[in-house]
Order: sequence, then C-alpha cells, then structure tokens
Amino acid sequence: MIGLATILVVCVLSMGGLAVAGWVIKVAHSAPNLNQVRPEKHGAPSKIYAAGGTLMGAIYSPEVHYNSKGFPRRLKQATIATEDRRFYQHGALDYEGIVRAAIKDAAHGSTALQGASTLTMQLVDNEYLPRKYRNARAAHDLKYKIVQAKLAEQLEAKHSKNWILDGYLNNV
Repeated sequence: MIGLATILVVCVLSMGGLAVAGWVIKVAHSAPNLNQVRPEKHGAPSKIYAAGGTLMGAIYSPEVHYNSKGFPRRLKQATIATEDRRFYQHGALDYEGIVRAAIKDAAHGSTALQGASTLTMQLVDNEYLPRKYRNARAAHDLKYKIVQAKLAEQLEAKHSKNWILDGYLNNV
C-alpha cells in the first residue's frame, strides 16, 4: 500500500512539474524577441509622478554616452561589486543567485526578499522591456520575470559583457 501511495505522489508531482514547465515555455514563446523591441532612448526626460500617479513634471538631461574607456575603472568595479558580483562568471541569468535568493526568501518569508537580477536583466528591465510587462514589474509578476529572462538571454547572446556593462552604466 505504501509503495502505491509513493508512486501516486511521484506521478502527481511529476504532472504538476510538467504543467508548470509547459506554462513557462508558453509564456516565453508568447513574449517578444529582442529584435522586436526598441530600446528606450538614452537622455529621454525622466518623468516624476505624485503618489497618486499624477504627472508632476519632467527633468530633461542632455544625451551623454560613454564607452568602456569613458567610465573610470573603479566605477565599473564598484558597480559590479554592488549589483552583480559574479557578472563575468555567469551568463545572462545567474542560476546560483536565483537558488540562493529562493532559499533565503523561503527561510525569511516576505520580510527579507533577495534579488537575483543580473546586470543584463536590469539593463533589459530599464531599456528593453515592453511597457505591458513593465507595468507588471511592481508586482514582480512571474510572466514579467520570464520575459525579462528571455530578453536578457538574447541580449547576452548578441553583445559582449563590456557592451552590457556600458549600456547599464549609461542607462542608470
């Protein structure tokens, strides 16, 4: 009897896992590809909103862009140290960081949520993520994270780590 119950539990868990994997694949396939989205223009006005969502005004800044040689080495090192320590060791997604964050989040609940976004994912978030997904960002909707991850993978396949770091620094 115990063997039958174990087999039943394994089958149910396997079916659940397959259903979740199927949903993730469906969301990823329905998301736009990097070549279908236009990056936000650097130097665009920063809009300032009141707590209720009313536009209060905008701050305009001149377009200033730097390449790798324009940013001080210490700034790059400090950015990587604070935002994505393993930037040069992982791909677009840091699976080790995702597992670490999931374990800490599960252990501490919603009081100490950990982030696992790489610099590439943050660049996608700030510059490439389509508006309809950006609106779900506040809730950290799972669809938003899947689309962000897909675009980050495509961006990293197309550009070097130094290009991504330059883009991130120019954007933030």
